[in-house]
Amino acid sequence: MEFQDRRRDALGNFHILSDEIICRILGMLEPRAVGFLACASSVFYVFCNEEPLWMQLCLEAHEGPLLYKEFWKQTTLEKLHLVESAAASCKSFPCCAGRLFFQVNGFNSLFLYRRWYRCHMHLESFILDNGQIDRREGMMTEEFKATYDGRKPVLLTDQTEGWLSRHSWNLEELVEKYGDVLFKVSQPHGKGISMSLKNYAAYMIMQHDEEPLYIFDSKFGEAAPGLLQDYIVPSLFNEDLLAVLDKSKRPPYRWLVLGPPRSGASWHVDPGLTSAWNALLTGRKRWALYPPGRVPPAVVVHIDEEDGDVHFEGPTSLQWWMDVYPFLKDEDKPLECTQFPGEIIFVPSGWWHCVLNLDNSIAVTQNFVNTTNLELVCLDMAPGYRHRGITRAGPLALQKGYMSTEYQGITQDWIYDVKALTMHAKSYLTSQMHENKYLGQAELRGWLRILWTSRPDLRQQIWRSACFSLDAGTWLETVTSICHAHGLPLPVNEEKLPVGHGSNMIYIVGDYAIKIYLNKYTEDEALKEMSSEVLFQIQMNQSGSPLRNFVPTMVAAGVICHSTEGYKDVPLYSHMTYAALSVKKQVDKLNMEESQHMAGPLILGADWSQDIFSAKGRAQNVPHVEGCTGRMDEQVWPYIVTKNCKGEDLADCRSKMTKDDFCNLATFLGRQVRYLHSLPLPFSFESSVYERIADSNLLAEIFRNTIKPEGRQAQIESQRFCESNGKCHPKDYTDWASKVSTVWDNFFAPIRKLRRDVKDRVNAWDSMPHHLLDQVEAYLPLDPIGLIGKEELLEGVPKANCLPVWLHMDLMDDNIKLEPYSCQIASFDLDEPTKGNEGPTLSQFTSCFENATKVTNCQRVMQPSCILDFGDISLGDAIYDFVILYIDVFKGDEELFKLFLKSYELTLSKDEIEPTKSLSNEASDKAVTNCMCPSYRAMCYCLLYKYDAMGAIFELRPELKTVSSLKELEEKFWGPLNQFSDPAVSQSSL
Repeated sequence: MEFQDRRRDALGNFHILSDEIICRILGMLEPRAVGFLACASSVFYVFCNEEPLWMQLCLEAHEGPLLYKEFWKQTTLEKLHLVESAAASCKSFPCCAGRLFFQVNGFNSLFLYRRWYRCHMHLESFILDNGQIDRREGMMTEEFKATYDGRKPVLLTDQTEGWLSRHSWNLEELVEKYGDVLFKVSQPHGKGISMSLKNYAAYMIMQHDEEPLYIFDSKFGEAAPGLLQDYIVPSLFNEDLLAVLDKSKRPPYRWLVLGPPRSGASWHVDPGLTSAWNALLTGRKRWALYPPGRVPPAVVVHIDEEDGDVHFEGPTSLQWWMDVYPFLKDEDKPLECTQFPGEIIFVPSGWWHCVLNLDNSIAVTQNFVNTTNLELVCLDMAPGYRHRGITRAGPLALQKGYMSTEYQGITQDWIYDVKALTMHAKSYLTSQMHENKYLGQAELRGWLRILWTSRPDLRQQIWRSACFSLDAGTWLETVTSICHAHGLPLPVNEEKLPVGHGSNMIYIVGDYAIKIYLNKYTEDEALKEMSSEVLFQIQMNQSGSPLRNFVPTMVAAGVICHSTEGYKDVPLYSHMTYAALSVKKQVDKLNMEESQHMAGPLILGADWSQDIFSAKGRAQNVPHVEGCTGRMDEQVWPYIVTKNCKGEDLADCRSKMTKDDFCNLATFLGRQVRYLHSLPLPFSFESSVYERIADSNLLAEIFRNTIKPEGRQAQIESQRFCESNGKCHPKDYTDWASKVSTVWDNFFAPIRKLRRDVKDRVNAWDSMPHHLLDQVEAYLPLDPIGLIGKEELLEGVPKANCLPVWLHMDLMDDNIKLEPYSCQIASFDLDEPTKGNEGPTLSQFTSCFENATKVTNCQRVMQPSCILDFGDISLGDAIYDFVILYIDVFKGDEELFKLFLKSYELTLSKDEIEPTKSLSNEASDKAVTNCMCPSYRAMCYCLLYKYDAMGAIFELRPELKTVSSLKELEEKFWGPLNQFSDPAVSQSSL
C-alpha cells in the first residue's frame, strides 16, 4: 500500500513548522487546551499525547509534594482535578487516557521516535573502562596531594570499607527507614519539587522518562539525620576550610544523590570552583570529564558581565552521549570511566564533568575547599566576569588579541595559574554591585577572618586570597590612614583583616573599632547609613538614655577619599548630614595646594567628644602597605570609629552559657530594647534640614524640635497627639505629624517591594509546608502599611494608629557581646534614677537581673556587656525588631521571649482603633483590629522578611510544620506578644 502523508492536512497551517517547534508550542499551552487540541486531528492526537509533553505540563505548574500516577498525563489530570482516577479518565477523556492507544496511519516523525527511543532504551552497552582515569587503593595523603589534588581525577577503590551505607543504602532498606521523609528532587522543568522516598521509589519503577526525576538533596542530613551516621568523610578529604563556618552561613556542600537509569547530571563545573568527591553505594555511573577551560562540545557558557554569574546550556547527559559523542574525534573525546559500587571518584577544582546513571543508583557527594584550591576559590568570588569566564571557558573567554596565550591563566598541563588570573579580576572597591552567588562578600570576609585567627600557619596564603578577592591590602591602607588621622594605634598583624559577617567593613584596632560603610548600591546610601548612626548617637547621648552604657562610644566620624590622581573635593553638602558638614567646614581650612599634590588617600575626619564635634581634618600620605593591589579608582567612603567592646559574640559562646545566663540575657535585652524604642524621635531626616546646619552649635535646633526625653509618658502623649490629628481634616495636620507619616512610608517602602513577589520568594526558599504557602496571599494585607493602622480615607487623609520608634534592625547573636560573669555586684533598682543621669552600670544591671528573675543559687558563666552595630538604624514598627531577636537570639525559646517581653514593658498595641470610612464599620473593625494585633504584625514581618525567617522558624520548631493554617502558626509562635500588649497584663503574665 502506498504511503500517504497525512501531516499537511491534519496540521493545517501548522504543517510548515518542524515537529520540534510544534512540541515547544504545545508546551506553552494549558493542560486543558492540549486536551482539546488532541481532538482536532489524528496527528495532533499524537503530538498531544506524548509523555515528555505531559511531564513538562505537570512539573511547570506543580506545587507541593508530588505523587506520580504511572503516567504524566494521568498525574496532571488528577492534580488539576480534571479526572478523579484512571478509570474516570477513560470515560471522560477517551482521547487523552493514559493507556489508550490506536494506530495512526500516514504520519511518522523522526524527532518523536528518537525521543521515544531515549525514554525506553537500556544502558548496558554504555559501560566503559579504558584506563584513562587511574584506579587506586591504599593511597596516602602525601601522594594524593602531589599527584592528584588540583591536577587530575582519580578513582579510589577502598575508601568506603567499613561504611554502614555499603550494605544499608539500597532502595528497599532506605524506603523502610525513611519512606515518609520528603526529599528535594531535581527536574528539568520549572522549580524544584519534593517527593516522599516511598513515592519516589514507586516512580523509579514505573517511569519511562528521557530525563527522569533525580533526588539531589543538600539538606538530607536535616531531613534524615541517620543517613549522616552511615558514612564518614575519607581521610584524603578531611581538610575542609569551609567547615569553620556556622551551618547557617555555609553554602550547600553535601548531597544525597539517588536516581534511576538515564538520570544524571549534564555538563557543568562545580560551584565556586570547589573540589568534590562522589561515593557510589549502589548501581553504576558513567563519567566523562574535561580539564579546566576546555568547554565540552555542544555546551554553551553564559557569563553575566554585570555580576559574573555563570550559566551553562547543553544537552542532557543521555542526549550528549547519543547525539554528540559518536561524532567526536578521538583527540576531542573526554576522559571517561565507569564507577562501580564502593568506589569514590575525586573531581578537582574547575573540571567539567557529566554523569549518567546506568542503573538505579545511590550515592553521596561533598564539595570542599582545602589549601590546594583556597586561593582559586577566593579568586572566583572576586568581582568581575572575565576571570570567571577564563576558569571555565579558557581562551574562549578572552577577547581576540587581548592577551598572549602564556598569560591566559591555565597552563599547558591544565592547571590554574592563580597569579595570571588575578589580572582579569576587578577591584572590590569599584564593584559594589557584585555579589557572588556561592558565598556573599560579607560571608567571605567573615570566613577569611575566622581562618586568619584559627589557622595562623596559613596566613600568607589567606592574605593573598583576601587581597585579590576583597582588596584587603587597599582596605588595610585605608584603615591605616584613618588611624593616622585620629592618632589611633596602627593595625598589628592579627588585625589585618576585617571582622564579622555584616554588610559593612569593620576592623578592630587595639581598643577601637573602625567601621567603613559599604552600601552595595550607591555611595549616597552609604553616606546616609553613616548619618543615621551618627544621629542616633546624638539622640542617645543628648537624652541621657541608660542605653548608652551598653553601646560602644563613638570617638570619630568622617569620610575618606581615595584617588590615584590626587585629592578631589567631594560635594559633601549634597551627600551628607551635619557630621560631614562639620568635617567639610574644617577641611576647607586645609592648605588645598598641598593636598592637590597628594597621590594617596585623604582623610576628612571629625573627632567625637562630649561637645558632639571637635572637628579637624588631616591629609595623610600613608606609605604603601604590602599586599595592596594598587587597583584603586576614586571612591568616597564614610566611616565611624568607636571604642571596641570587649568580650565574645553570643554566637560564639552559647555552648558554655547556663540557663541562668540566658534568662538574664533576655531580661537585659528587654531593658535595652525598651530604652532604644523609647528614645526621642528626630525632627526630620530631610536633607533640607541638614543643609541649614553649617556649624555644630546649630545642632541644638534639632533637639528643640524633638520630643522631649521625659520618659515613656512623653512618648505616650505624643502618640495620642498623633492619633487625634489622624482623625482631623488635612488642614489641621501639623508639620510634625506629616513627618511621622513620611517615616512610615519610608519604613514600608522596601516591605512593599517584598510583598509584591512574596509567594515566589517563599516558594524559592522551599522551606515552608505547601499547604501554608497556599495561604500566604490571603493572609497578608494588600498594603503592608495597614499593619500599623495607616490607611487611605475617602478624603485622602493618611492616618497612623501608632508612632514609629528607633529600630536596631539587626539584633542578631553576632551583634551581642558577653564577658565572663563577675560575682562582684551591687544591689540596684533599675527604676530609680542614677546619679548624674548616667544610667546603671553593668554590675547594677546584673544585680537587677537576679532580682527580676528571682534566681536562687544561680549558676552564672557569662554576662552581657554591649550591643553592637547600629549601622542599619532606622525608624519603624517596634515589632520588626522582635522578629530576628526571637528567631536568632532566643532560637524560638518561648520562655526566654516572655522574660524579654516582661522586661520590655512597653505597649505593643492599642485598645481602641478608629474604623476607616472606606469600609463598612464591621469589615473595617475586623480588618484594622487584626492588622494591629501584635502577633499578626510579627507573623507578617516574618513572611515579608528579606531572608528566610519562615525556614528558620520551622527549623527551630519542627512541630509547627503540622499546623493547619498561618493563623494557627501565628498564635503558637507569636502568641506571647498578645499577652504583653498591655503593661498591666505584662506585669502579671509570669
